[in-house]
Amino acid sequence: EDFFGAAKPCRRAVLEAVAALRQAGHEVVETKIPNFEEICLRSISLLASEGEARSLTSPLEGEKPVKGLELFMKLGQTPNIVKRVWAQFTKERTAKILRSTQEPSANELVLNVSKLCVLRGEVIQSWAQQQFDAVIMPPVALPAFKHDYGTKLLPATCYLWLANIANLPAGVVPVTTVKPEEANYTEEDSSKYTDDILFQYSQENMADSAGLPVGVQVLSLPWEDEKCLAVMKEIETLIGFKGLN
Repeated sequence: EDFFGAAKPCRRAVLEAVAALRQAGHEVVETKIPNFEEICLRSISLLASEGEARSLTSPLEGEKPVKGLELFMKLGQTPNIVKRVWAQFTKERTAKILRSTQEPSANELVLNVSKLCVLRGEVIQSWAQQQFDAVIMPPVALPAFKHDYGTKLLPATCYLWLANIANLPAGVVPVTTVKPEEANYTEEDSSKYTDDILFQYSQENMADSAGLPVGVQVLSLPWEDEKCLAVMKEIETLIGFKGLN
């Protein structure tokens, strides 16, 4: 998806799972998630809606936070006016994320929740109309994160957010490993946003990633957990992933 394009090995894992399912006689078609970028940005807005990251800072009682939370806490504690000015001098995707982390008014929060419910309904309705048993997609846009890159590349986990937002059964199945020639992140991978700090972090994270395991995420419609598990089992059986060499 355009908000955070998946790296080559993550896309290949999906294609290999699709090929295996088709060869076994299953019907597989390509689809797009309706308004995926808006869903991502509104999800970020809800995560940051409290302001000042109080739910994270209060329990610490003065202790230093773990490194993975530092950036998110700093964003939460940054005044809206600073974020608006900051966004003027950053690239498009980063600016959108910054604006999404502004502390909303009560009215803005209600409107955001309402809109996110509408977007969630559109995804479920689209999949139901197409009579999908399950949807296969990357779990994360990149293979495993290097130390300290998890917080830098939090938006790369956007493929996981949909299950939480739309209350969808979901699971991950290992499929392959990163090939040496795939240990990079290019403009082709990023698709839409190729000049911001997230693109740079993605390039750094993909370096020396050869050999890392890569899986696919399987999602089904609400209350259809058995279909999700069935497709996961089918992929697991057909692919026969045996672990790292």
